[in-house]
Amino acid sequence: MATVDDARSSIVMREQGTWRPAASRPAITIVIPAWNEERVLGLCLEAVTSQSLPLPYEVLVVDNCSDDATALIAASFSCRLIHVSTAGQLLAKRAGVLAARSDLVVILDADCVAPPGWLLHIYQALREAPQVAAVTCCYRFAGLPAWARLYVFLVQTVLVGFYRVFFRSMPFILGGNVAFRRESCLGGEGYPVSGGIAQTELGLARLLHRSGRIHYLPGMEVESSPRRFLEGPWSFLFRYKVQDYFLPYVRSRAGAKRFLPASRTLADDTGRSGT
Repeated sequence: MATVDDARSSIVMREQGTWRPAASRPAITIVIPAWNEERVLGLCLEAVTSQSLPLPYEVLVVDNCSDDATALIAASFSCRLIHVSTAGQLLAKRAGVLAARSDLVVILDADCVAPPGWLLHIYQALREAPQVAAVTCCYRFAGLPAWARLYVFLVQTVLVGFYRVFFRSMPFILGGNVAFRRESCLGGEGYPVSGGIAQTELGLARLLHRSGRIHYLPGMEVESSPRRFLEGPWSFLFRYKVQDYFLPYVRSRAGAKRFLPASRTLADDTGRSGT
């Protein structure tokens, strides 16, 4: 187990398990932040460890202070497992980006299941179009109530469709299904560490736009859990979208620090390697 202090964000990352780096550098890294995801993580990892990409890739699970069996489930798969000492989705994703061993990074939510060709589509899109800084795609949901189906239609068909037709680049990303060049999050403002969930979609998109276009890639659609919708329209629209999503982002845009510079490697932060 290796312990790495990331002083710039006051978190500690510990790498655990018997995983050892392959002889060749991975072509792409999949980062999966997870907080108490024992019910869904197994399906997610089964899918991402069975991708059709004919190149070496790594799967990195970032345990974000879970108190259930999340870490045990991750350790049972052929993947890297890192523990982050401070709770927070943004800090977990930042830790995963810093720990990635490849130039291309994918962030995937733990409650998503990717089809076999998902990673191949991502790799080809980023490698074949250097002017593209990132690729993203919406989620597919099953078992949604009527109001949620309407919401998904308005966002995914109307809003996203509008941007795809009239704009060369998406103004936002889907924070739980996005891939980008790691270099885009190194130096400068770095990966966002505060500002709520919206920073993973609106704030990160602003950062990535400085390196190129954000392309909507239908081939990277994943199936996602409908659990947020099943809590009901009031909880989803007001507690999640307003309280947890937009309000923290508005406050951060009003003056709070939103980003922390990201080092090129974990060793650059502390003088110690993370592996």
